[in-house]
Amino acid sequence: DGNGPSLIVRDLDGDYGSATNWQDSVWIGGSPGVPEPPPLRDIVVNEVLSHTDPPLSDTVELLNVSTSTVDLAGWFLGDAASDFRKYRFPAGTTLAPGAYLVLDEADFNPTPAAPQPHHFSLNGAHGDDVWLVEPAPDGRLHRIVDHVPFGAAANGESFGRWLNGDGALYPQTNRTFGSTNSGPRVGPVVITEIMYHPASDPSDVLEFVEIHNPTLTVESLDRWVLSNAV
Repeated sequence: DGNGPSLIVRDLDGDYGSATNWQDSVWIGGSPGVPEPPPLRDIVVNEVLSHTDPPLSDTVELLNVSTSTVDLAGWFLGDAASDFRKYRFPAGTTLAPGAYLVLDEADFNPTPAAPQPHHFSLNGAHGDDVWLVEPAPDGRLHRIVDHVPFGAAANGESFGRWLNGDGALYPQTNRTFGSTNSGPRVGPVVITEIMYHPASDPSDVLEFVEIHNPTLTVESLDRWVLSNAV
């Protein structure tokens, strides 16, 4: 909503009042008066590192999940829907099927001491977004190729899709830029029990979440949150 695509109904005979019967348009600005093209999935943001200290720097990995080489020349990579035109891929940038492309701040934030309007870095303390946008031949913004939001990150820990190239972003066990993602990091603190539907008598038991630390190290929960349904 508000980032350029229109809303496209999925099923003309479905429930128009259901959010699941709608999707964003492939083209920015929609396709008024012409058929909507089928969704195109070719390049994905596959891994992101946002919380760094030297010698590490913020890093974004792209993966070509299609069966064709994709020409990225002129495409844009950024961190804000308010300005899609940030880092622009130079002429000659292509990505073969199954290949990875890794960019870091030397590419999209080359002068951190003297910030420029279209340079950017990622907010590891509070979370951020990465947008990949393809322009039309005439220069107009044409297609949001991929968009990944992510939350606060541990220092030096990347978020990666799992399954590789396809799933949601999770904190990873290892940074794997340029290769298959390592898979989600679980713990060290884990949720071991949930009561979500207690008996009708509130004196019996209330809803609860049990958190367990199975390690031998004390874990501070300062600033941790229980989110979503809790």
